[in-house]
Amino acid sequence: MESFANEKYTSTDNNIEIIEVEGKKPLSLLREEYKAARLALFENFNDLVEESDMHYICERKRLPNSRIFYKPCQNAFDIRIRDELFKSEMHKPGDLMSRLNRAQSSSDMGALEIDRLEEKKSKLIAKLAEENEIFKKALIELIKAKYNYEQEHISQYGSFSRFEEEK
Repeated sequence: MESFANEKYTSTDNNIEIIEVEGKKPLSLLREEYKAARLALFENFNDLVEESDMHYICERKRLPNSRIFYKPCQNAFDIRIRDELFKSEMHKPGDLMSRLNRAQSSSDMGALEIDRLEEKKSKLIAKLAEENEIFKKALIELIKAKYNYEQEHISQYGSFSRFEEEK
C-alpha cells in the first residue's frame, strides 16, 4: 500500500500526497441507530394496532438508588398487569415491609396472562409483517441495525461481549 502511494506520489507531482482513510462506524453510533430503528418500529406498531392494551409505552425511568436514567419500552398490558399485582399484594394484611416485598416479587414474576398476551402480540407482529409493507421494512431495518450493533460489539470486546455465543 505504501509502495503504491509512493510510486504514485513520485510519478505525478511532488506537491501532492495521497492519503487513504479506512474507517468504520463507532459502536455508539450503531447503538443509536439500533435505538432509533426500535422506536420507529414501536411507533409504527402503535399506529397500526387499534387495541391500546397492545401498544408499546416508552417511559424515562431511573435506576434505583442511582442518577442514571434509561428509557425502557414495555407493552401497555405488561404495565397494567404488573401494577394490578403490586396493588393487590399491597392491600393484603401484614406489616408494611413484608407487603412491599411480596408486592415487588409478585409484580416482577408477572402472571400467566402476560405470557398469553405476549404470544398474541408475537402473532400480531407476524401478521402485520405479512400484510403491511411499511411495517415489514421497519422490522427489517430493526433486525439489520441490531445485527450490525451486535457484530461490532463482538468485534470490539471479543469474548467479553454480552452477545458472544457460548461454544
